[in-house]
Amino acid sequence: MNYKLLFLSVVGGLSMIACKKENDEDVTLSVTKDVKMLNASSYEKWVYYSLDKGAVVEVTSPETDLGWDIAFQRWYVKTNSGTSGNGKGGAINTRKTDWNKVVAAEPAGYKADAMGTLKGWDVVKNVETEKEGSFSQEASLYVTYISGGKYKNRNEIYLLKMADGRFVKIQFYDYVNEKVKGGYPSFRYKISNDGNF
Repeated sequence: MNYKLLFLSVVGGLSMIACKKENDEDVTLSVTKDVKMLNASSYEKWVYYSLDKGAVVEVTSPETDLGWDIAFQRWYVKTNSGTSGNGKGGAINTRKTDWNKVVAAEPAGYKADAMGTLKGWDVVKNVETEKEGSFSQEASLYVTYISGGKYKNRNEIYLLKMADGRFVKIQFYDYVNEKVKGGYPSFRYKISNDGNF
């Protein structure tokens, strides 16, 4: 038996495994994250969220802060773009509801946030309110109010751009908490490192 050849084969194989492992560690695989019942029930306060951190973040100057990617106020959504922030954000509604059918990000066409009318509710006076504010005209109203405190989820999948320009797919699949109160979006999202999901 040729021990020298066997030794070289073993060493070569081990070095290939070591190289593969080293290269695998360099690649960060994106996973689908699930957020349940995020409290965005206020009609006044925005809840800012970092998709990278997977957490709510405190933001004092949303127009200049690049530490947030998406924000929520009831059924309204902001992306860090346009009139809402200096980020590279934006949104596209794919109109699709099958999570597995959205496999790649659109290279262009993301709509930046703009000023519009935010409809709300004055809980003290028990009347509907309207105010001007900045939000995503494309990603907001992801749920339809029916009546009597009931909502219908559209389950549409949106493509977003994060503040740093990376792509995300996101789907809002619920809007109420365990007490069936609105303003608690549940959603799943996946960040793309290469434009594919």
